[in-house]
Amino acid sequence: MLKPKRKISRRDIKKDPFLEFINDSQKWIKDRKKIIYQAVFGVIVVVAVTYFVSNNRISSGITGEALLGKALLSQDIGDVENAKFQLQTLIDDYDGTKAGIEGKYYLGKMSFDDGELESASENFNDYVKKGDNAILMTSAYKLLSEIALKNNNSEKAESYLQKGTKFAENTVYHQEMSLLLAKQLFENGKIDKAKKIVDNILKQEEILFSIKKTAEELKGRIEG
Repeated sequence: MLKPKRKISRRDIKKDPFLEFINDSQKWIKDRKKIIYQAVFGVIVVVAVTYFVSNNRISSGITGEALLGKALLSQDIGDVENAKFQLQTLIDDYDGTKAGIEGKYYLGKMSFDDGELESASENFNDYVKKGDNAILMTSAYKLLSEIALKNNNSEKAESYLQKGTKFAENTVYHQEMSLLLAKQLFENGKIDKAKKIVDNILKQEEILFSIKKTAEELKGRIEG
């Protein structure tokens, strides 16, 4: 005959380490229920906000790219003023996105082409602070050096060319930028540095005829 099950008293629970642990855990949770709910709610809020921000960034990026394309199309068809307006809107509304950052380069280039050097310089300098496109960075530094020369600041022009040459290292513009830097170094009286760059250019096997010709002419001037 089966013996009736003995009821477990609270006293017995305290004698069993495992059951005592369960009991204490339940009591701990009960005492801190409000704090636990708040913590769980906080985690849910953080996850939801992160998800929202991530989706919002993706959406902003897509919209920004579309606006950039529209602005460049306006430029291609000759509607420069409208292109500038669209780029400025892009920069104002989507600052921080890839398209918003690159918009500063294109607006700077349009201003440069129109002879608005102050505006061009401002936009180029804003672009190089955050840009990561090697070709656009190279071009921005090249144009900044030209603006510096127009403002009779040859040392600043040299500094911009130094930076531009570094960004051009893995692009087709590296030889051109190196040669421009060598020319500026020569003009600034830094003959040895200029000669070293020219010699390195002329040692390269794959070199455009125009680059080689200009480099040889510069070498002739350096060697006198």
